Amino acid sequence: GSRHKAAHGRQPDQTRRRTAGHGGGLAAVAMTNAPQDARQFFEQARWGAKPTCPRCGCERCRTLQGTAGSRYLWKCYGCLQLFTVRTGTFLEGSRIDLQTWRFVIVGRWLENSALQCSREIGYSYKTTWAMLHRLRLAASPSGEPWLRCLMAQCA
Repeated sequence: GSRHKAAHGRQPDQTRRRTAGHGGGLAAVAMTNAPQDARQFFEQARWGAKPTCPRCGCERCRTLQGTAGSRYLWKCYGCLQLFTVRTGTFLEGSRIDLQTWRFVIVGRWLENSALQCSREIGYSYKTTWAMLHRLRLAASPSGEPWLRCLMAQCA
């Protein structure tokens, strides 16, 4: 009903998502792609053609099949640990989906305010601020080299 509508007849931020924004065509594509495309985007950026275990550095890794495969788990045959593309990165522990992270990186949202970004991605200001802060720390010189390289390519 009408009690769920925000001011000026717009939907609440949790359900509203825009597909076009600051990043132009790339940002729109990043937000509309399927979740597996975003996962593949991060896997390619982080590992390239050959995945490596974030714990031991071994390249003898395979994706798991079955129900574990639906979570996109990898298994390292060096240390026998399970991992995902998020393990050991700024993405670990984040409940924000990879599609949204990709949208923020490709759209170069670090150059803008958290308030403007929150309006585009449909999350609260507080969540977006924490997200951008986490991303800025990871993109710093002491952060993750694969992310700096990825952001340079998107610029």
